[in-house]
Amino acid sequence: MAACLGRYITCENSVNNRLRVNVLLIIIILNTVSVALGQDGDGQLVLYMDHSLDQGATAEFTSRGVITVHSLRSGEVSWNQENAVDSLFVEQLKQVSRSGGYYRLKLSTKQNDDNFVLTFMNACSLYESALSDIVTVTFDQGGALLGVSATTVPSICQGTVISDNRLAGFNSTVYVVSTYTGPSPDTATYIQRLEKEKAEKARGENQDNRSFLAKYWMYIVPLLIFVLLSGSSEQGGR
Repeated sequence: MAACLGRYITCENSVNNRLRVNVLLIIIILNTVSVALGQDGDGQLVLYMDHSLDQGATAEFTSRGVITVHSLRSGEVSWNQENAVDSLFVEQLKQVSRSGGYYRLKLSTKQNDDNFVLTFMNACSLYESALSDIVTVTFDQGGALLGVSATTVPSICQGTVISDNRLAGFNSTVYVVSTYTGPSPDTATYIQRLEKEKAEKARGENQDNRSFLAKYWMYIVPLLIFVLLSGSSEQGGR
């Protein structure tokens, strides 16, 4: 302490430098945590979308684009579509539509990943919608990919012919949905209520709730017969 008092200015500068370093470290840590958690505290997810018009179990998929989910909580997404539509794709779409085939979509969290979710629709519905589809991606509460669904408007095929200039590219709308665990049933209270009702029912069965006449008819009927017979005997004696 004495040495520090002898060099007051030097000691003060050293303390200030340490404070600056600590504040800088805190800011770096907070920024790192903020980036890791994402804007709304639930992280950013990247999904790779592939599609195919091939029929059968050995369909070959090609890249259609990348979906970036900025926030599961708010449903904020950005959709970067690749140039997945060319003349060959349009001709194949027409052919598959005429034959009643399917258009398939595949989503994964990594490129060329064996773990993916898959959906399909009638190729004719995609064709007649002029490549306007609605894609809904479902996640669980922890942010894991659960499933994907796709539809078009209209969703049924009506035989409408679409000009090629309307098939220049996809017009897609992407939604994200998170599943949440609902309130669990109060089974303990329900079981207690059942046991209480059962006990009350048992007590009710043990108690005799019959009327006075129903309870003592075997005593009342002989008495009435005796009275009637006695009355008849007295009238006969007179």
